[in-house]
This record gives sequence, C-alpha cells and structure tokens, in this order.
Amino acid sequence: MENKVIDVEGIGPVEFRTGFFTWRINLSIKPFKGIIVSLPEGVTPEQALPFLQEKSKLIRKHLAHIKEVERKQLEARSQKITLDVPRIKALLTTRLRELAQRHGFSYNRLTFRNQLTRWGSCSAKDNISLNLKIGLLPPIMIDYILLHELMHTRHKNHSPAFWNALDEYVGDARKLRKEMYQFDYLLRLFIPSKS
Repeated sequence: MENKVIDVEGIGPVEFRTGFFTWRINLSIKPFKGIIVSLPEGVTPEQALPFLQEKSKLIRKHLAHIKEVERKQLEARSQKITLDVPRIKALLTTRLRELAQRHGFSYNRLTFRNQLTRWGSCSAKDNISLNLKIGLLPPIMIDYILLHELMHTRHKNHSPAFWNALDEYVGDARKLRKEMYQFDYLLRLFIPSKS
C-alpha cells in the first residue's frame, strides 16, 4: 500500500492510500488521523481531486466536528477522568429497573463493559449490556440510552416502528440521538476504573 499526503486547496492535508483490496474511492475523517482517501489500484491522488472538491463542503463540516471531538478528548485526558465502577453500576442498575417497571418493559440480564465504540446493546435474548461511561453523561442522556435498549426488547432493529415507539417515552428520539454525538469523544477514551 502506498501513502502520499497532499495539501488540497480549501481542505488541507489529505492522506491518499492505494491498496489492492480497494474497489472505489473511499473517504474517511477520523480524530487525530485527519482526512484519509483510499484509492483503487491504478487511480492516482490527482485523479481523485475532483471527488474531494465535490465533497469539500461536507468535508469542512466534518472537520469542524472532528476538531471539536479532538479538543474534548484532549481536555478529558488532561482532567484524568476515572470511572467509579461500583457507583455507576448501582446507579444504572437502579435506573434501568425503575424505567422498566414504570413503562412495562422486561429484560433478562444486565452486564457492564468499558467499551470504545458503543453505549449499549440488547441481545436477541433480551440481555442488556451497558457501557460504564454512561455514568459520565447527563441524566436525560442516561435515560435515553436505557430506554433505547429497553425498546430493543420489543423491536430488534432500528425500524420506523422502533423510533416511533421510542418517541412515546423520550419525546423526539432522533433529536436525542443526534445530541448524543457530542458525547462520542468519551467512547474513544480509555478511562481507568476505580473498582
């Protein structure tokens, strides 16, 4: 795989990578890595420039978001955040139980993880897994995630029926989902635990 960095006007530095298993031009923008364009074999970075210019407005929008994510990650790292595992487990266990009872949900088992990619999940057997970092979120976001996973005990996908049903419990679920993106920087941090 060949790598080449070009400063693209109006966008900034872009890393171009050529690989054997890339079939089309792919664009990714990642915190602390910047803009990466994967090219199929035989396509030069110069040939991909029109593709980038076409996407320049979208790229600049994402870059602004990524810079904010990087700033928050660096700030969080400097604050030496730790997870108080016993307190968070007790808080989330109690709150999940309260919400399930209040709204008539049932689930099988609850587990906790310190994940880097997901806030929570619900298995086909109605086992709920929660990210310990949820304990760092504001209460409205905690409830949104818990109700989101409880709703998966009834709807196993993110169909329109799922979102409509979740709206009944949280208001505008899609809006809350978008607001959750501002906390995604926490997912990407390795946060030590106080067990």
